[in-house]
Amino acid sequence: MPRNINRRVEVLFPVQEQRLIRYLRDEVLETYLKANLKTRKLLPDGSYNWVKSDQGDKLLNPQTWLIERRTKSKPE
Repeated sequence: MPRNINRRVEVLFPVQEQRLIRYLRDEVLETYLKANLKTRKLLPDGSYNWVKSDQGDKLLNPQTWLIERRTKSKPE
């Protein structure tokens, strides 16, 4: 799959509503920090290491978690 690096657009905006700030900090960011499936960690020298999960740890892919969470909360 080719990457869209030349035509990529990144957008930043302030989040001011306290409810959204708490959700982003306490759920989304916390989930990404716990990720251990298909996850790499950026090292000080600019290289990456794969994050290894301990045996018995529940595997967590935050992108899958976000999709599943959205699908479950979506009204029918």
